[in-house]
Amino acid sequence: MVRLTTGFESGSQRMLDTMAKGVDLGVTSRFLADAYRCGISVRMTMFTGYPGEKAEDIAATTAFLEKHEHFIERLPLYRFQIMSGTTIARQIERKPQRFPQLSNLKHNHAEALTEHDYAETADRSYRRAMSGLFSVVHAINRKPLNTAARAFEGVM
Repeated sequence: MVRLTTGFESGSQRMLDTMAKGVDLGVTSRFLADAYRCGISVRMTMFTGYPGEKAEDIAATTAFLEKHEHFIERLPLYRFQIMSGTTIARQIERKPQRFPQLSNLKHNHAEALTEHDYAETADRSYRRAMSGLFSVVHAINRKPLNTAARAFEGVM
């Protein structure tokens, strides 16, 4: 094995618990170090903007990535999307009042998504935290790839 792609989602344990991911960041930390020692190129995917995410969660994610950036070779960063049929989409549909930070909900049936605005993005501290996150993601993504993993770049 030379390349592994896995979902990271967030470096905030609070957000991972909110998402019910069943992930422990301590285990993730050990996994990243072990994979690196074995010569495995790790590509992790993540997103921001999950309902309830605050500037502190972005800062926690940035801190986790800064601590582990040596072990991560690629990190695509996405904006959270409400995909039709998912647990979160059903929760939002049934009880939108539980998600006051989401607005302008519009179903896009052609793409099986619910388009939305996330209120936290208007908060200055959230935007500042995102700037720090972008910096560490850029630092990770501009590193040269493990030679054996180059054949898999761009492949999911």
